Amino acid sequence: AHASSPFEASSTLPTLLVEREIAPFLLLLLHLLLAFVFINRSPFLVP
Repeated sequence: AHASSPFEASSTLPTLLVEREIAPFLLLLLHLLLAFVFINRSPFLVP
């Protein structure tokens, strides 16, 4: 909490917005990856 310069204080806002936009997308990718691995390891789809 030592944002003395206004540049540091204003530079944290875009990163928060970016994280807020990207976080759900990363969670979606993580769920898709886990589902993909789970399906590939499923005994029903093993040839």
